[in-house]
Amino acid sequence: MSPWLLLAVAVGARDSTYGRVEGDFTLARADGAEIFGSLVAGDVVETSEADAASADHVMRLEYEIDGGSGEFADVSGSATAEGTLGPDGFNGRWDLDLEGHPANRT
Repeated sequence: MSPWLLLAVAVGARDSTYGRVEGDFTLARADGAEIFGSLVAGDVVETSEADAASADHVMRLEYEIDGGSGEFADVSGSATAEGTLGPDGFNGRWDLDLEGHPANRT
């Protein structure tokens, strides 16, 4: 099993009353195969009144998978990230639902 590298970005205004979050992700495998996704919905909530630089956040992000490269060139589907984000990084879970991958074809 090849290791994967996840690069994800979600950007929103700190005191936004609009609730708008934008972003994307790339999931890259050591052999060069990749999966790409665009953020379609997101909710990031600060869980503490403490200094924003040290506050933890609860997040749920939903992505549309819009292709890839290599083995995943023809995939589509969805991905969800849920968890907490704080000074120590992300702690949570990513779930992917892929369509069009050769392993899913009969």
